[in-house]
Amino acid sequence: MWKDKVLAYESQIIDDLKGLLAIESVRDDSKASDAYPVGPGPRKALDYMYEIAERDGFGTHDIDHIAGRIEAGAGEDVFGILCHVDVVPAGDGWDTDPFDPVVTSDKIIARGTLDDKGPTIAAYYAVKILNEMNVDWKKRIHIIIGTDEESDWKCTDRYFETEEMPTLGFAPDAEFPAIHGEKGISTFDVIQTAKAEDIDEPDYELYSFVSGQRYNMVPDEAIAKVLVKENMTDVIQSFE
Repeated sequence: MWKDKVLAYESQIIDDLKGLLAIESVRDDSKASDAYPVGPGPRKALDYMYEIAERDGFGTHDIDHIAGRIEAGAGEDVFGILCHVDVVPAGDGWDTDPFDPVVTSDKIIARGTLDDKGPTIAAYYAVKILNEMNVDWKKRIHIIIGTDEESDWKCTDRYFETEEMPTLGFAPDAEFPAIHGEKGISTFDVIQTAKAEDIDEPDYELYSFVSGQRYNMVPDEAIAKVLVKENMTDVIQSFE
């Protein structure tokens, strides 16, 4: 029966997802404020989720515009579904606009379809459909939505300063629902301290190296400018 309801909602699920994907919810500290803690984009995506929840009759609760929740169910314990609506920068090399979703026969192409807007909408509709089927909820359902998962986790840090910790739950993310664990991440900076003149007769000198836009992104390109000693004058002139 629930499969039939999923099929009945297919068009609306796709439309709601496309609306969320169209929001460029990339953290932008240059535009951060009390109203937009990590920039306007993530706040807009968070408000979008509140809008569809309120449209469907669910309660919502906002935490300083950086995190919040959609509420369903009933019971003593809280079952948490931890989602996020921020995305990393799109980068270059797309065949289509990454914030103008393209629907094919079996895919939706846009930034955030897998991480984490697609799984967020899927989890939301799972709760919506179960609620419409009048399931006998044993727990309160909190769909917890963050806006800074891709950077510093300011969203969850702020949320759990004041809000109830779920008794149990899960995080729909990436190739949901097959993944049961993820690799860790180590963040560090490489700082060059030695100078070319400190090395015996160096053949070249690294002028600059630039790659990537976020620590947790696979860079789409890397650009190194190297000065080759035997042609130093020519190379320097080419940079001017």
